[in-house]
Amino acid sequence: MSYTFNRTQITLRGLGSAALLIASAVSLTAPAAASTDRSRDGSSAKAAAVVPGPLDLQAATVTQKGLDFVLSLRTSGTISAASISALDGRSLCVELFRTGTGVAVRRLCLKAVGGKPRIVKESLSGAGDPSGARVVSGVSISRPASNRLVATVPATGAGLGIGKFRWQASSVWVDTGDCTAPGCPDRFPGRPATARYVKAIPTGCVATGASVRSNSSRAHRVVAISFDDGPSPYTPQMLTILKRHGAHATFFQVGNQMSGRSALQKQILAQGHMIGNHSWSHSVLSGGGSFASSELSRTKARIASQAGFTPCVFRAPYGAISSSLVGIARAQSMLTIQWDVDPTDWARPGAGAISSRVLAQVRPGSIILMHDAGGERSQSVAATETILSTLSRRGYRVVSVETLLGLKITYG
Repeated sequence: MSYTFNRTQITLRGLGSAALLIASAVSLTAPAAASTDRSRDGSSAKAAAVVPGPLDLQAATVTQKGLDFVLSLRTSGTISAASISALDGRSLCVELFRTGTGVAVRRLCLKAVGGKPRIVKESLSGAGDPSGARVVSGVSISRPASNRLVATVPATGAGLGIGKFRWQASSVWVDTGDCTAPGCPDRFPGRPATARYVKAIPTGCVATGASVRSNSSRAHRVVAISFDDGPSPYTPQMLTILKRHGAHATFFQVGNQMSGRSALQKQILAQGHMIGNHSWSHSVLSGGGSFASSELSRTKARIASQAGFTPCVFRAPYGAISSSLVGIARAQSMLTIQWDVDPTDWARPGAGAISSRVLAQVRPGSIILMHDAGGERSQSVAATETILSTLSRRGYRVVSVETLLGLKITYG
């Protein structure tokens, strides 16, 4: 049996430049007359007329897609989460290794949980013993064929950060005692492969669902915070506060405020935030017509040219909307975003009043309206610090409008 290793290079476009991900995609070529007993240390010994086990690994790849990793596995026989979980000793996993060592520190395994296929993350001891199993949320699993598994896993759920890591697929098919039959334990590739997780910069999003939104589901303690009228000198201060609290936001920008601020717009995206369309001149657009259409299209084009991002959300100045304006926004592939929490921070009632109003009104699924421009905004900056601290203590997660609404984010 011969092994062929191919190193695949995937280019992720963002911020007008290319970021390179070495995915170490691996393929296997096996002559029909040969078979191999591959043990856990990657060694191989030829065996005659051996029938491979159902989880004998034939191919494995790990690639990055946006903020997620795609794990693709192909085996000799049918892959079934139920059959793997039926008896102790069976497993189909991708192991992740500590950088610079041959020690696997965690693994992502296919298991049946509640009768459904799930990806479960387990920590590994120095001896390779698993512990602390938990289901990874946000995973999608597909089965292109009975012997193929494709799982899309959030990098955060896998415990991966920016930089290099090593991985190796492993499988075991043991029903009783130690496995001595050829093909039972398997690893692919024979030695851990190297990959790199790069910062993924969004290039746009997709407008789906109702054309006008002011909130999302009340079922979960997740809210969105948004900032209008920028970019401005206050925007970097907001970015610093958001980063400190691990929160994300949508910045609804005014076209005629963007000149010379391309670097700031790119910083917004690089930190995981989104940019929305807030018209070109902040005029009342509820009358619709060609003027409104131009205000939206010019702003959308400038965001695309300066930030490399195509927005899918629009907020009307002053919240003044009409069916005509909503239709114009939808025709330009944007949803119209209103809000259900408004502290009127633009009136500068004081940082304490702003934060108190937000915290009194907020509910699961809320969209919070704030401002990072359009006047002196030091009160809004100070209030944002208090708002995020308090929401965190209350168990809320603060995300962008796009994330709250479940909109698809696109990457280069």
